[in-house]
This record gives sequence, structure tokens and C-alpha cells, in this order.
Amino acid sequence: MLFCVEALAIIELLVSIVSLYAGFNRITTTFLIIFILVIYTYILQKKVNIPKMSNKREGKVLFLLLIIFLVAALYSQPITYTEMLPHKITSDLGYEVTFPGLPKEVVETADTGLGREGFEIYQYSGNGIFYEVAVSDKLGLDYGNVSLSKKLLEMSDRFLVSGKKESVERHPILLGGYEGLEVKYSEGVIISVIRLFIVDDKFYEITARYYRTNTNNTEIQKFLESFTFS
Repeated sequence: MLFCVEALAIIELLVSIVSLYAGFNRITTTFLIIFILVIYTYILQKKVNIPKMSNKREGKVLFLLLIIFLVAALYSQPITYTEMLPHKITSDLGYEVTFPGLPKEVVETADTGLGREGFEIYQYSGNGIFYEVAVSDKLGLDYGNVSLSKKLLEMSDRFLVSGKKESVERHPILLGGYEGLEVKYSEGVIISVIRLFIVDDKFYEITARYYRTNTNNTEIQKFLESFTFS
């Protein structure tokens, strides 16, 4: 029985790690890991002559626990075609953007410490890439004598104050006649690309984060360029 609990604990740990870093669905990851473990155990038994389970009852208990585990994983994160299809967001805050899959709407409070209370935030993660759009019309932006380009530079500084940022690049961009700023930097194995716009009294932030080893630049660029003002 102890063997059964240990086996499930190992599977759960592997599922959490793989689904987090590879961007796979938990149920897909679960089936994949169990399949690999079964094949590995079979080969090991053949080569090393490891004795099989001490009795049939223990085998039945493990099988039952695996079924329960799979059902729980399925209901905790159901697979739907909607999640895997591109999803377009049309917001009342004057923008449109298309995510690679179904994004979730996030509400941040003062407790998060990110200073984005009142922002409209959509996030999606898939294939090792994190996508986000955050927009606010409640910042009370006041330029005074500061130019728009300098204000954008000041807004971009908040992404660079914490942690060890490397290879920082900032250059102006233009979208629909509106001036913006693109910020790109690396932090460890993660690369971040952030586009910032200030239009009237609204602040727009479009983000893509991915691993250095990720070569799926087409999907990232497609997301960034899907953002338009409506």
C-alpha cells in the first residue's frame, strides 16, 4: 500500500513540473508520464529481474488509485476545443487582440503588490509562452511638460527595477498612428517583450514571455501584432 501512495506522489510531482514548464494540459501530461513509467518498469523487470508486486491485491489498489487520480485530473482541468483555438478579445477600453487559446481574466488587488488594481487583464499560457494584455483608464495620467515618449520611458522603468535584467532594449514603435514603446530584456532563462502605449487617458501593456530555447517566434509575433486599437 505504501508503494501505491509513493507512486502516486511521484506521478503528481512529475505532472506538476512538466505541465508547468512545457505548457501541456495536466491530463495529457498524466497519461504521458504513466505510459513512460509503465514501459520503464516493464523493461526494468525484464533486464534486472525485479520481482513483481507482492500480491494481486496491491496491484488492484494501485490500479484503482490511478483511475481516481486520472478522473480527478480530468475534472480539475477539462480539455475543450475552445481552449486550443485562437480567441479574440474585443474590449470596451478600445482595443482588440487575439490570443492563441482561451485566456483567463485576472483581477489584481493591492495585496498582489504589482500596482495594477483596476486594470483589465487577460492572460494565457501555452507551449512554454506566457501572453498578457493589461489595460487601465484609471491611472490619472498627467503629462504636464513631459513629452509622451519620455512618459513611456518612465512607465517602462517599473519593469526594470527588480531582479537582474540583461540585454535591455527599448525602441519606439507606431500603431494606428499612436506612438508606443517596445521593451525587450532577459532575466535568467526568460526573455520578455513588452509593448506600451498611452492613448488619451488609457495605458496599454502587451506582454509575451518565453524561454531562451523557444524557437516559436512566429506565434509570439502573431500575438503582438494582433493587438489593434478599435
